[in-house]
Amino acid sequence: MTRIQLVLICTLIALSSKAYASNHLQQVKICLGDDSPLAPYTIWDEKLPEVKAVDITGILPDLAQEVFSKTRYEYVISPMPWSRVIRNMQSKDSECDVALSASFKQERVEFMYYAFPLYKFSIGYFYTGSDSVWVDLSNINKNKACGIVGYNYEHFNYKNEINLVDSTSKALSLLSKNRCQIFLSEIEPILYGMEKGLYQIDQKIYDSQDNLLYKVTDEKAYYLIVNKQTHNAEAILADLNQRLTEVQQNGTFDAIKSKYLKKL
Repeated sequence: MTRIQLVLICTLIALSSKAYASNHLQQVKICLGDDSPLAPYTIWDEKLPEVKAVDITGILPDLAQEVFSKTRYEYVISPMPWSRVIRNMQSKDSECDVALSASFKQERVEFMYYAFPLYKFSIGYFYTGSDSVWVDLSNINKNKACGIVGYNYEHFNYKNEINLVDSTSKALSLLSKNRCQIFLSEIEPILYGMEKGLYQIDQKIYDSQDNLLYKVTDEKAYYLIVNKQTHNAEAILADLNQRLTEVQQNGTFDAIKSKYLKKL
């Protein structure tokens, strides 16, 4: 066998191995809560009767594409109610290997790995500047609150029952009609949504948004989580943590965020 023949054979083997690997990537099933958009991280039309992956834009879908593009995994995103996401993240052979944008709960550590934080939001509450609605800014628990079904309100230090609805639009509408005194929420997503006109609310609420005031009470981190029962769960966690670190350190994540935030 000549040297040239040997080189050709080695090249063909290398190419075949690469082709085999590319055709045998482990598929990772990513689940994303579709209860309510968390703009600008997840954006879709709230009027849609059913949210599909192709309907969702925003920072998180772009980040997922960037992170997984340089790993040994391929992925598919499945939107579903957040309560269903959490149930799936606790079972084997489930619909969810990975979930995006989860807040920390100690009881979840038994079933899932928490990767590095994806981002942080200010949390607190919105209230109207209307003279007809009295709000006690010194004690959150003296106010009647509304919120969104499926959200984790542990960090809000609110002790009373919350009037829960299924969308941000409905919560803002309740607030505007004085059906609640405060709307417990992340702050930045609501400000973004109001700026972009994303909510299905009466135009007069947009027109009077200067009267939509807010108070920041804390900060809340959101994470990528990995189902512990997923095949190669620890390897997936390590690979994704490495890629998250890379995109944050090399400026890629900032570039993605600037696509959506530069006009604010």
